[in-house]
Amino acid sequence: MLFFISCAGGTYYLFQQRGEFALRTIDGTLIPLIEQSRLEPDDKATTIAELRDFIVRGQSGELEDWQIAGVMQRLVRAPIVSWGDMQFIGSVIAQRESFTDEEKVAFLRDLSRLQRGAELDKVTQLEMADIFEPISTKADHESGYSLDQEFSDEGLREFIARVRLVAARAEVPEKQYDVTLVAIVKRQIAAGIKSGMK
Repeated sequence: MLFFISCAGGTYYLFQQRGEFALRTIDGTLIPLIEQSRLEPDDKATTIAELRDFIVRGQSGELEDWQIAGVMQRLVRAPIVSWGDMQFIGSVIAQRESFTDEEKVAFLRDLSRLQRGAELDKVTQLEMADIFEPISTKADHESGYSLDQEFSDEGLREFIARVRLVAARAEVPEKQYDVTLVAIVKRQIAAGIKSGMK
């Protein structure tokens, strides 16, 4: 009987602390992952600033625990950890001499469609390991993969085929988009504050 009371008390305590745990996770895990990512420096700085502003709001008591937990859950689902890798592969494709100019335009358009799908909350981090599989190896960390040191044309073409497939499944029209990571982070924060967990 004492065991069940202890478990119930522990569960209640953890439930009451979920906002604090979420803020610690964002500050202690997500921000360091972004700092160590391949994100372009301006994107890195603005994204981290947005997350730090959210942490300050959460610590000030302005937000309730369910809102903070909702934001955390949404941020974890968004492909934040893989965003720098998408930017990096975009630059590799743009500089690849073995691809024609038409191929480069089409490949970069499809990559922007994937990013737009993420902005619309139709593409998640869970899909990234599969998308990056042709140009990476499985790894035991947050992204689930580690990019290869060199990329074959065949691997890049298979990567883009998977990007195209996921973007089509997300019903993103075939055109070029300009999506920033900070816009996605802002959207996820606003949605989490308004509605909590998805």
